[in-house]
Amino acid sequence: MKKRIFIAVIALIGLSSFWATAQNETALTPKEKQGRWGYVSQNGTEVIPFKYEKALKFCEGRAAVQLKGKWGFIDENGNIVTAMYDDAGSFSEGLAAVFKKGKAGFIDSVGKVVIPLKYETEITKNEGGVSSTLEFYAQNFIFDRNVVAVALNGKFGLIDKKGNEITTFKYDEIGNFSDDGKALALTNGEVRYVDPAGTETEVKSPWTEMPIKYSDSKINILDMFISVKDNKISVTLLGAGLNPVGVPFIGKSGGLEFPQTPDVSIIVDGTEHSSREGAISGLTRSYYFDTTEQPDSVIIFLQDTPDSKITIHCANR
Repeated sequence: MKKRIFIAVIALIGLSSFWATAQNETALTPKEKQGRWGYVSQNGTEVIPFKYEKALKFCEGRAAVQLKGKWGFIDENGNIVTAMYDDAGSFSEGLAAVFKKGKAGFIDSVGKVVIPLKYETEITKNEGGVSSTLEFYAQNFIFDRNVVAVALNGKFGLIDKKGNEITTFKYDEIGNFSDDGKALALTNGEVRYVDPAGTETEVKSPWTEMPIKYSDSKINILDMFISVKDNKISVTLLGAGLNPVGVPFIGKSGGLEFPQTPDVSIIVDGTEHSSREGAISGLTRSYYFDTTEQPDSVIIFLQDTPDSKITIHCANR
């Protein structure tokens, strides 16, 4: 049995909206009208005609657009810089990912191929006798701190802007870099931190009762962060098996199962609050709550699985 799984978030790199990603560095904004995309000014005036099938935001003076089924880049005057690819991502740190004939590489702002198109645009995995395919978008591959995670021979590794290997290609997944320059990386069932230099360090949580492992559902929560976002509390879990579109496996009953995503609630002054929404990004999952007060405790559990519930007291941080 082969099941194809389409993901817009890999390790790797999470996308909250496929056509509206990356930081906007221009006054021009992509907009759709009657099934076609163009660009408008801040006051809504059409600047670049509505003729594209898809369009990304401008980054570093370039925007990826699709026309007649092929992807390329335009400048802020609407001039075509290059157009010949099956997919294209946004520019970051001077380079943008492009796909052609099932291979991924990187070009510079004038369209020159800087890193050859030799990396994989999908990975096929086999776990528990079940084959699954993860397909990526070019927008998944964004340079950060002069490196990017790419796939080769079914595994991920970090390369620099010259295509030099910073790490070997041994990882099943690599997450986004956090503010302190560390990314979660999964290999052989173990999660470790890896930095832009390729140095690995052990993940050690300062919270008590961590890590939390539910082996029956393949969830391993390694750490937790609490912060304020948009004047609301945000709880972020880091670990393996947090993505609900992860690789399926054969469960105890012998049937096909997918890694479960934990539910989270917080307690503030004795009142329990359930999360109002969540966000998925590779090896992380964020939950948001309608309270600005620091929680006393965080409760992590699997829905309809009472034995999985665990309470973490925030005072132990």
